[in-house]
Amino acid sequence: MGCGGSKEVTPGAPGAGAGAGGVKTVTAGSDAQGGSATRQAGGGAPAKEQPANLTSKYELGKTLGSGSFATARVATNRETGAKVAIKTLMRNHDNFDKDLLEHEIAVMKKLDNEYCIRLLEVMEDSKAVHLVEELATGGELFDRIVEIKHFSEADCAKVIKQVILGIAHMHSLGACHRDLKPENLLMLSGDKNDEGYMKVKIADFGLSSLRPVQDASMSTVCGTPDYLAPEVIMIAAEGPRSRRKYDAKVDVWAVGVICYTMICGYPPFWSENMAEMLHLIKHGEYTFDGPSWATVTQETKDFVAFLLTTDPKKRPTSEEALKHPFLNSASLSSTSLDNTGHLKQYVESRRTGKIFRIVRVITRMEIASRRMSLAEGGSTPGASAIGGNASGNQSGDEEKGGEAKADEGGGGG
Repeated sequence: MGCGGSKEVTPGAPGAGAGAGGVKTVTAGSDAQGGSATRQAGGGAPAKEQPANLTSKYELGKTLGSGSFATARVATNRETGAKVAIKTLMRNHDNFDKDLLEHEIAVMKKLDNEYCIRLLEVMEDSKAVHLVEELATGGELFDRIVEIKHFSEADCAKVIKQVILGIAHMHSLGACHRDLKPENLLMLSGDKNDEGYMKVKIADFGLSSLRPVQDASMSTVCGTPDYLAPEVIMIAAEGPRSRRKYDAKVDVWAVGVICYTMICGYPPFWSENMAEMLHLIKHGEYTFDGPSWATVTQETKDFVAFLLTTDPKKRPTSEEALKHPFLNSASLSSTSLDNTGHLKQYVESRRTGKIFRIVRVITRMEIASRRMSLAEGGSTPGASAIGGNASGNQSGDEEKGGEAKADEGGGGG
């Protein structure tokens, strides 16, 4: 589920049902006028509901995007003139998932960080639920990099630091995004003269997990294949019998993949063959070879390698990543990287459907895993269907897996 630049929504009129009868509204975080926070004490406590009418409060504008079951539009607060994004989800659509929606709302209500899209309020009627969110008008991060053409290591550090500050805030609240990818990193403004032109906002919290900090392990497989951490792939390969778990460090891995791709214009792990690509991820097989990396400093390479540590026990937390010299150096190169041509091709390939969703991959892996189990006399598969055993830089404990856990109860995959 998206936000200001929502991508997963349906051809239904956003205002459908808005004018018929009353509309329930729940204020979350700061109000749509950009005023002080109205969240009740206690963080997760539900806000007070009050009668309201969507179209009497907001003038609906152009459509930002549409997908499987919702529509997102720009809207203007009639009283203040403030621009917002309103995402409308139709209740009668087959893909409408009340539990998943309530989960996304619960995550967004807890977030109060300048690098995460804010949920301003929730309004609902008999036909739809309307999420009123902070508006990000600048499009996706990778499109912005292609647009400006001149993008340096210093620029990369500034952008990545914003993303890590955003996920560090989530992690401090016991939340994990679990689907970080370039499409979910939006630019606040499209105006080159605006300070928000290079300000990043993390979006789309539909797959986020919200758990108590002291109980942070998860086992549900979700996300997008080329941004999955090795430990998640291991769980997917082993299927329902897997005893492995993962934690918020999967977000740190995803930032490493994003950072690598920003620098050279192509991802660290890539193959037209999905099984081969997942094998590369699981074993952490990537290089800093090629012309695009020739002028990149060792400090930058060290940072990328730091995030792309295959063993989650050795991989840094988001707070640890923030202390790396790459994010705090005043001497990074301002010379333009050789990345925009490759990056443009990569973005186009994702939009033309060459990147498969994880659900298709899991199905194939689990079938292969079951066949392997049967061939071995019914024993539980000890090796991944997408490759051999875990690489040498994964810990012995991670090889054995932890205690069995069916599902952590977060947003489904």
